[in-house]
Amino acid sequence: MHHAVGHRTDCTWSDCSISAGTAAIQLEGWLGCAVTSLAHTATGPYLLGEAIICYQCNSEYDPRCGDPFNPYSLGTVNCSFQPRLEHLDHLEPTICRKISQRIYGKDRVVRGCGYITDQKDNGACLLRTGTHDVRAHYCACTGDLCNSAEKRRPSSLLNLATVATIIVAIPSLILSSPFSLPVLTSSNLSVA
Repeated sequence: MHHAVGHRTDCTWSDCSISAGTAAIQLEGWLGCAVTSLAHTATGPYLLGEAIICYQCNSEYDPRCGDPFNPYSLGTVNCSFQPRLEHLDHLEPTICRKISQRIYGKDRVVRGCGYITDQKDNGACLLRTGTHDVRAHYCACTGDLCNSAEKRRPSSLLNLATVATIIVAIPSLILSSPFSLPVLTSSNLSVA
């Protein structure tokens, strides 16, 4: 996991904390670490402005970049270390993109970082056609290494794991809270 400056997740067997700027949460035990880690995984990139990691390749030069995609031994890039584009020097790359092109009968796939976000990111891909057998299929997404496929689909396993952790964590956190209920004994009962 790549962390932005000012963001920290520390886990030990006894406690776990996560902080961003002035906000901090402290949870105890391995369960606290699990809840904190899941919360960070789910919200970190969106709330804390973390870097995004994307596949970067061009099937013109490396056929493994094409479809079907073969990511083994292909390069990935931390988009925050990419040089800024001259005409977009005020923007940092925050998305991964995949562009499938057909130009004059020749197919090419380009994967890399993207700079301009859109409401359709993580949604349906856009198809653009032109004259003279030109076609471009543009997909953008906001998760690490998400530009491996046509469309990013939410992981059912991750959703299930998150729900299961919350179901287990809430009762555990309530039971481990510092308050206690009074115990009735014969010495503190009085008969009027």
